Amino acid sequence: MKIVNMPEREYHALPNLSASRLKKLKVSPAEFKRSLTAKGQDTEAMRIGSAIHMLIMEPDRAAAEIMPIDTHAIKQDISDWNKLERASAKKDKRDPDLRPLKKLDEIYEHYFNTNPNNLIIPLKEYKLAKMIANKALAQDDVKALFSSGIAELTILGNLHGNDVKIRMDWLRGSKKKAMCVDIKTIAATPKSLANHILDYGYHIQQAFYEYVAEQAHIKIDDFVFLFIFKEEPFDVVVVRLSDEFISYGREESHRLITLYESCVASGEWPGKYPEGEIMTIELPGWVKR
Repeated sequence: MKIVNMPEREYHALPNLSASRLKKLKVSPAEFKRSLTAKGQDTEAMRIGSAIHMLIMEPDRAAAEIMPIDTHAIKQDISDWNKLERASAKKDKRDPDLRPLKKLDEIYEHYFNTNPNNLIIPLKEYKLAKMIANKALAQDDVKALFSSGIAELTILGNLHGNDVKIRMDWLRGSKKKAMCVDIKTIAATPKSLANHILDYGYHIQQAFYEYVAEQAHIKIDDFVFLFIFKEEPFDVVVVRLSDEFISYGREESHRLITLYESCVASGEWPGKYPEGEIMTIELPGWVKR
């Protein structure tokens, strides 16, 4: 195992088994296989989440790397440019509808290509992320978590013959007694945080991080999740899993690693449902009640 410092894009490009990929096996081995070649998407939720992470953990880096884009002004510039192009086409007796016109996604692509190490984000989204991050850091318990530590610590190594990787949001303390803080941004407050954790496999993530970190001689004896809600009233809560929840996460993580090794050995990656069988669907118990 080795601790490395690498950009986020390089980390995500690595083929190593990660907690995020391991959780795909919860759906099916076929879904895991599909996820290996799936292209990453740039969504509003991901941009805001990335900005919040950086603003909370690395404000100096955020100031240097986050690039807010005023999309309203850009749209007006595009409109003005297109009007000029249509007028020019008409003057030159060309069909104005045949003239390739600039579009907003072309402008975004230009920013991405010319600023590969920056977080390109619409100004409106950046202002929201900044407000949410400031609200989170205004809480004494949250501020204390980030008073000292290391951001985005990456560990690469081998676990049971499998190349693995983890990237911890925030690690504080010492190698012999470390605390991991993982930030989760959520669109809306779920009815049950416990169910949300199960649905998204955060208990599995914690177990996997502990396994890999231990191989790098880092003992994580405390692990907390910082849930930040991106909709009003923008609640913030620090969560620690119970011993029972942690134990279940370790069991699930071990089961999924074993399933992964089995699929690698056999070369077979079955889907969620058995092939060649007709399934009988029972009436859900909650309906009967």
